Amino acid sequence: MNEEQNSLEDETAEPSFTIHDIIWASRYYLGHELKDANISPDLLADCETPQDLRDRFYGEALRRRWPITAPMAAKFTMYRPGAKRILVLGNCQGPNLARALSATTDASVFGVEVMLYPQDPDYFEEAIDGADLIVAPRLGEDWGSIGTQALLARRPNDVVTYSLLYFDGLHPDMTYWGLRQDRVQSPFGDYHSKIILRSFFKGYSVERCLQEFNEDVFGELGFWDQAEKSLAEMRAREVDTDIRCADFLESAMLREPCFHTMNHPRQTMFTQLAFAVCEHFGLKTFGTPLFGYNALSGDVIWPVYREIAERHRCAFMDDQRYWRASHVMTREEFVWRCYKIYGAADRDVFWDMAPANHQATLKI
Repeated sequence: MNEEQNSLEDETAEPSFTIHDIIWASRYYLGHELKDANISPDLLADCETPQDLRDRFYGEALRRRWPITAPMAAKFTMYRPGAKRILVLGNCQGPNLARALSATTDASVFGVEVMLYPQDPDYFEEAIDGADLIVAPRLGEDWGSIGTQALLARRPNDVVTYSLLYFDGLHPDMTYWGLRQDRVQSPFGDYHSKIILRSFFKGYSVERCLQEFNEDVFGELGFWDQAEKSLAEMRAREVDTDIRCADFLESAMLREPCFHTMNHPRQTMFTQLAFAVCEHFGLKTFGTPLFGYNALSGDVIWPVYREIAERHRCAFMDDQRYWRASHVMTREEFVWRCYKIYGAADRDVFWDMAPANHQATLKI
């Protein structure tokens, strides 16, 4: 083959990146996706490698055409040119697990909340097609193309499954009140205290409610046994998943707080999940990150009550404060605020908003 033929082949060769590289790169560099219709030939001119693509996204011409925007809280993207692309699906845990993965292994990672799926199933089709590997929670057939069986049928060798993390063993006082579409709000949104609800429905004063936070009431409401029960429930949910965390949690929860709330894990749990994903797929890891951003740390942080930490012989004791973003409440203030909200509602209607199994946990 002569030099002229070689030159001709070089000029007509396809670039070493795909449309998925462009979309993932736009998520990372611009904060939003470029759709097919927005990707013009001049955008790709002289781009032959993923590294060239990165240079193009940093160029002034492209930035003038598509300004940088803040990414949605329900998404997280890390784009690394030429690296494997990992899609992480989940609830609010999904983008945070994606963050942990991006700090654990040298990959491009896109995490997105599955609650966006009903609004735009086609969006998830591109995400699935563009991923080399997929990390997904166990979901039923009603979730369509992101349901577990649909994903496994489509990409049998590229999917690792996990169970969405839920553990109320050290937060047994936490509960929801009402069904998802009609939940009553407390000062902490969907989260309520069983003891405060119970005291309110019994007609106790704020002062009497505060006195109810004691070992006798904890025992009556079953708080002492909840860690064992919640771990058993986690193991049951993990029976048919590739990644399992219950054994790790059983020991880790005694060393340090592992959850901010019953369904908001701390970074310890996300890091553990990330390493398990890397081990499953055979991905090299950087080593344990010393720091990691967890967006859930900026939401509700419920204390591990002193009596519960002592009963389980935990090696830590937190500040016994209730946090939401930058706002912090003492127990007295939290109870007072709850009573103000609850007192504004019709008591009977308020009671009937919760299903019978939630009402039963108050043992009234």
